[in-house]
Amino acid sequence: MMIKRQLGKTNMYVSPIGLGCMGFSHAYGLAEDKERAIQTIKQAYKMGYNFFDTAECYTGENTDGTISYNEELVGEALKEVREQVVIATKFGVEHKGDHLELDSSPEKIYASIEGSLKKLQTDYIDLYYQHRIDPKVEPEVVAGVMKELIAAGKIKAWGISETTEEYLRRAHAVCPVTAIQNRYSMMARWYEDLFVVCKELGIRLDISFKLSLVTFPATMMIVSSPASFIISLKIFFPSNAVSFVPEVSILFTPKFANFFTSVTGFSNSSIAL
Repeated sequence: MMIKRQLGKTNMYVSPIGLGCMGFSHAYGLAEDKERAIQTIKQAYKMGYNFFDTAECYTGENTDGTISYNEELVGEALKEVREQVVIATKFGVEHKGDHLELDSSPEKIYASIEGSLKKLQTDYIDLYYQHRIDPKVEPEVVAGVMKELIAAGKIKAWGISETTEEYLRRAHAVCPVTAIQNRYSMMARWYEDLFVVCKELGIRLDISFKLSLVTFPATMMIVSSPASFIISLKIFFPSNAVSFVPEVSILFTPKFANFFTSVTGFSNSSIAL
């Protein structure tokens, strides 16, 4: 059984490692078989996971050509243990080919929350993330909508993904932010200044892409699929990573990583963490 950690200043406690469910439907080519995905999520719960992450925009194509909605997989898998788990989902992003379309207008948020509640087979969401900052909408406006959704009982808490310090502070002043979800790994360190801010405000840092996908051969094989959206995210390629963290991206090449694991006995993922 995993230990639990407090989610921000809420009364929710989550496993230190959550299950990001995106890959069952989205970004890595064709969607995972529905029943296999559902059983995997259920098995994670039995193993001690109680924190599950999904998003409105995590959709993909099944082998039969139908759409795989990630939220539906999560909802179906966890409906029998709903009170024992913490579900995070996200709004404000729509995938348009090789780019993201951002919309955090109040009208869009109200429509998104109803769609997510239906797909997740629940009447509330534990943690509702703004998936990306929408430059057209002020943080105070988004926070105001979150405050209304909390009052209405539709969400318990909210967070921001890929936020900046200014945006976070302005939003937090209107409706306290419980968590932020930002990339962080040895290949993506540009958010480290937010650590102090999170500690000051009592906000949980929920790290995504912590295994530094660019670094290791097995993962690079996964993202090489032509159908993978994730291959369009330029941060996952060494030529781009060098400009961010040259000392790391040059040192931890796949060849060096394999050598390092053979000498130390640590796995590639352990090195990344």
